[in-house]
Amino acid sequence: MKLPLLASIITFTAIISGCTTENHNYYTTPPLGYNLVASPASIAYLPYQIKVYDNKHLPKEKYTPIGAASTTKLNEYGIMKQTATIDETLRLEASQMGGDGIIMLPSIDKNMCIAQVVKFDPKPSKIAAEKKPASQTS
Repeated sequence: MKLPLLASIITFTAIISGCTTENHNYYTTPPLGYNLVASPASIAYLPYQIKVYDNKHLPKEKYTPIGAASTTKLNEYGIMKQTATIDETLRLEASQMGGDGIIMLPSIDKNMCIAQVVKFDPKPSKIAAEKKPASQTS
């Protein structure tokens, strides 16, 4: 009696110990498969680093619109996609355009998601400001 009970407890424990939870922090950790050993110039364009804004909370930095990205809210079976999946698709499109952020726009079609891809304007450095030639008066 004790041997089958002990064997079932050990089997159950082995099965349960294999269950783990995934890290669903899509905004700060890179997805598996990204090469983290990259040149500094290409790091700015990895999809998970692109910031997502909505039309009510615009970025505080100055930016220039460079294009638009869109995706459907439904998968191929007609089931609604998760918000993280939609964001990931739009970020991937924005990274291919060289954008730094996306601003979600209201859509007329309830099954489409449209975002404006933006590139943040570079901040002027103090060194460049100091090297400006003084205006000459004649």
